[in-house]
Amino acid sequence: MPKPKIMLVGGADITARFAFMKALSADFEMMAAGNADLHKQFADKGFMFYQYELNNPLNPLDFFKGIRSLKKAIKAAKPDIVHTFDTKQSIIGRFAAKQAGVPYIMATLTGIGTLYVAGNTNHGIRKVYEFLQKKAGQLSAITIFQNHTDQALFIEKGIVDKNKQKVILGSGIDTTVLDVRHFDKAQQSAFRKRYNIPQDAIVVSLVTRLIKSKGALLFAQIAKELSINPKIHFVLSGQEVPESLEAFTKDEMDYIKTQVNLIGYCKDVPLLWASSDIALLPSTYREGIPRVLLEASALSLPCITVNSAGCNECVLNNKTGFVIDHLEANLFAEKILQLAQQPEIRIKMGENARELMVETFDLSHVIRQYKNVYQDILNH
Repeated sequence: MPKPKIMLVGGADITARFAFMKALSADFEMMAAGNADLHKQFADKGFMFYQYELNNPLNPLDFFKGIRSLKKAIKAAKPDIVHTFDTKQSIIGRFAAKQAGVPYIMATLTGIGTLYVAGNTNHGIRKVYEFLQKKAGQLSAITIFQNHTDQALFIEKGIVDKNKQKVILGSGIDTTVLDVRHFDKAQQSAFRKRYNIPQDAIVVSLVTRLIKSKGALLFAQIAKELSINPKIHFVLSGQEVPESLEAFTKDEMDYIKTQVNLIGYCKDVPLLWASSDIALLPSTYREGIPRVLLEASALSLPCITVNSAGCNECVLNNKTGFVIDHLEANLFAEKILQLAQQPEIRIKMGENARELMVETFDLSHVIRQYKNVYQDILNH
């Protein structure tokens, strides 16, 4: 009997689902669609890939072109379930799947980005987004949220049917790979030397895209608060996104560069975390569950983050790190200083963080839940 076909639909970063697809491939024929030429990458992993065209989904013409292009790809693949990810793709993908006659459609909302960030005045765009999400939700067998805050918001606003949704925390991480024991002192020392990080420093790191809602400017302000303590070293890894509406100005970037060690894009983020002492994420961006916090926690780092959707579900306040209620540099600085001065608490919180990742956020737990969702849909 042939395996049921599951098509994952996402953007250019759909390659992030490789581990997810591999783990489910024993029970399902996994395939993917994305709006970039990723045929070789998927072929190398043993999966079919279908490319569709999507340029600017905020442009109505491109929006409908994207649906038509993806509909054609879906018809060629003939999946039993189309499972969409990401913000825009979760809308376009479900409309395209319905038009292609797919038996079952579902979505995972991996966060809601900047639309619901405090101070966002794009109320018109938000209304259109909610209207489209509601229409797409009506086509879906189920909508998966990655945190309870987004779930509550969508139910309260009537965007999803409360009987056709559930929460699965995050996309999962492989805690057998993300283990600090895989990195020896020589690797950590070499990493610090490469990026001019003092060998004896307490290293506070942030890995993020350099846009305003991700917290890089606040990170620099926190570093300035603690500049009188030369033993605390701030490392920022990320690239500028000049095309973003949230791009930093030149003056803002110059300020960031004067306060922190900006190392740019880092190819080996796990080694960065293994070479750090504290992870920081002062972000207001509405992610599902921030992967950087999961990875840092798995590598036994205490994490300091803000009390916002997703962040407050993967960091347990006073146990695996600290959850800060207000975006004020001095509040973050206070907790960093506490961890810097009390290594026993820092180490214990890191151990607790690792334990939480293994017990709750490991990929195996996520896979088991999605396998059950697929089987429930197919057996409906």
